[in-house]
Amino acid sequence: MKFFVSVALFFLFLNCFATAQTLIQDSCKTAAKDPTLNYDFCVQSLEQDPQSKTATTLKGLVLASTTNAESKTTNVKGIVETILKNKTYPPGSESALSTCVELYDDANNSLNEALMNVKSGDYKSANIDLSAALDAPGTCEDGFKETHEKSPVTNENNDFLSGLVLAPTNNAASKTINVKGIVETILKSKKYASSTEPALRTCVKLYDNAYGSLKEALMNVKSSNYKSANMHLSAALDEPGICQNGFKEKHAKSPVTNENNVSFQKILIPLAFTNML
Repeated sequence: MKFFVSVALFFLFLNCFATAQTLIQDSCKTAAKDPTLNYDFCVQSLEQDPQSKTATTLKGLVLASTTNAESKTTNVKGIVETILKNKTYPPGSESALSTCVELYDDANNSLNEALMNVKSGDYKSANIDLSAALDAPGTCEDGFKETHEKSPVTNENNDFLSGLVLAPTNNAASKTINVKGIVETILKSKKYASSTEPALRTCVKLYDNAYGSLKEALMNVKSSNYKSANMHLSAALDEPGICQNGFKEKHAKSPVTNENNVSFQKILIPLAFTNML
């Protein structure tokens, strides 16, 4: 489940008029610079998803990933409902199974709200809704622990949890590369006040650091080491603000204020998720 949720957000700032195929291939090529990510698998996963195949913008890909998450909650709910219908469960676990059905109904509602918020550009509210959806798998699993029974949907719940964190972490990592590229282009073109050159060069280093921290966070999430992931995400979260402060010290306007603000928000999303795990 996690790759259906996560691979669609390996990328961020690509040409809005690119073809879907180019968008997928270019995005996966960038993502595959991380040795833990497989280019062919990335392309295959996206091309198998009809919505990702037709997406040409970040917003479209975010919507596709959220829709996929919603689909997976419906899938897990269906598995549990089938177990309940067939009565193929140990004595004493019926209550936990019934609770899981309700939890995934709630998660679906939260994801539906997230979809509407993404469509309207309200990413702050989308973050809240996704955070709410994140509660469902863990609470479902806890119900079985309380009855000392083995959960029949542990793998599905774990994949859903990891996917919700992996997706925005990949998204944030892609954004850091984008902003670094913008600053490098400004430096190359020399379209800046001479007093701001040190601040621009510092921003490049800061975004290199942020990218490194986010890649470490990705590996931590994949190994379920959420404490370390949280530390690396916190480190990455500092960099956009430090970049901005460099321009304030020079009493100059930052040419990447909007990008830094977006980066901060995008790193904040997976950080909020890991704080809940």
